[in-house]
Amino acid sequence: MRLGVLPLAIVTIASSLLCGVAYFSQERVGIELGVWCWFWAALGPIFCLFLSGLLLVAFFRAGRRHGYIFGFGLAFGLAAFAAWCYACIYH
Repeated sequence: MRLGVLPLAIVTIASSLLCGVAYFSQERVGIELGVWCWFWAALGPIFCLFLSGLLLVAFFRAGRRHGYIFGFGLAFGLAAFAAWCYACIYH
């Protein structure tokens, strides 16, 4: 079964938003939830980059249809990874 552009874009956007929420709530929650937030903030952007790659492959397999959805999902996935790289370099 092939994954389409729309489901992958939705998962990529949701994953990148979850990364942002986890990053900003790491220090504001208890230890149990803080460990999960730290884990998702640390490894979530790498997962977003992987999903962006899958989205790129699905976009070309679909014959370059759904361009706006593809661009929106790719922007969110790459933005999460870029923000993670910025946080790792400057903090």
